[in-house]
Amino acid sequence: VNFQELKKFLSFSIIKNIFGGTFSTILLEMKPHESIIKLVCISGFLDLFGVAMVYPQLVHRAKELGASPRNIGLFGSIYGTLQFFSSPVMGQISDHLGRRNVLIVALLGTSLSYFLLGTVGSILFLSLARIPSGIFKFSSAMNKAFLVDINPPESRAGVLGKFNAASSIGFVIGPTIAGWMMQTSGGFQLVAYISGTIFIINALFNHFVVSKYLDTLIDVQQNNQRDNDKKPISLFAAFNVFRDAQNVPWHAVWEPFLNRFLMSFSLIIYRANFTSILAFKFGTDTLMNGYIQSFNGATSMATGWMLGIISNFFPSNTLMHNTFSIILVISLFILSVTPSLYIYVLCIIPLCVSSSVLRVTNGTAIANRAGEEARGLVMGLADTLTALARAFGPAIAGFALEVSYEAPGLCAATFALIGTLIGLYAKSEATRMLHVE
Repeated sequence: VNFQELKKFLSFSIIKNIFGGTFSTILLEMKPHESIIKLVCISGFLDLFGVAMVYPQLVHRAKELGASPRNIGLFGSIYGTLQFFSSPVMGQISDHLGRRNVLIVALLGTSLSYFLLGTVGSILFLSLARIPSGIFKFSSAMNKAFLVDINPPESRAGVLGKFNAASSIGFVIGPTIAGWMMQTSGGFQLVAYISGTIFIINALFNHFVVSKYLDTLIDVQQNNQRDNDKKPISLFAAFNVFRDAQNVPWHAVWEPFLNRFLMSFSLIIYRANFTSILAFKFGTDTLMNGYIQSFNGATSMATGWMLGIISNFFPSNTLMHNTFSIILVISLFILSVTPSLYIYVLCIIPLCVSSSVLRVTNGTAIANRAGEEARGLVMGLADTLTALARAFGPAIAGFALEVSYEAPGLCAATFALIGTLIGLYAKSEATRMLHVE
């Protein structure tokens, strides 16, 4: 049996069944590099679609099971704590075993977690069900790392912006669909099971479909992914993160690393109690919360598609990052103090625009400064900082919410302001050193 030909036949058949004859023909006739980017964007959409159905409903489910705001915050911190330890290890493993192989494992592990969420009936077991996703939920990071690998530095911002936009489509439709399902009996269980199924579909999509185009991906500068797939290693060596961390150019990445943590921390504090604040402050229900979450996703999606246009107005990635950092701080402050739901929804626009831009500018800065040999490790360490923010952010947000409904947003604005000031200081210091030289 010619397994390579069989694999190509299965890939073509699955593409036709999923996308239809006309679209699949167009897709298969694209240049390999263009095709793989589009297929990775589809994978990103499925990934965030599954997340967007469950994540906004977790707080509501925890409240149904009798959790207080403080306990809900601690519940949310479990995921980030696990990711704090597993992020650099998974990034290091992907440097050696390949992004796609780690991606498939990550998708299946996350699927298991979501199926478990639908079966439990207490806050304790709800927390335990989050453990597999805390360990394995690196699908988005693996897709982004792969896109960085196969694209030159000058095109990475535009490609990552398109990926974020495609992924955000999942956050447009996911919360609304989940909001409708939550109106029915056993709604959360149904949402969890469907989300788990979506992750399995995504894993199959990557195994049978994306692999076909990865095999035909040629003429790409510095194709680290293919080199990594062929690199023999000892699996235990991939776990020696602390030894290999000495190869990280810390002098170059300290500022975007610290900025990643502070900006992630501020947004996680704000979003940890997003639906609770909407419900208690403005009297919204789960369906209305779903609509507002979908509005968030639509704004982020539009920003991703327009990122190439936005970047043309800025001569450097640093200037664009600092500008939208200031916009983020102002948006968070207004969202914290406004008594009007209409103003609140209106201010979501600059918040989503700025956070979408900052994800790309920060990721671009880290990738460009990391170097090629340790890029997976560096991006894994950067994800560790995000995980650290996820570990402490929900707990702090829970304590702040017990003080007032405004406190989480004001805390978020404060940390975002600190990150903005650090970015401005780093830019001025770099300019000063350039003049000295």
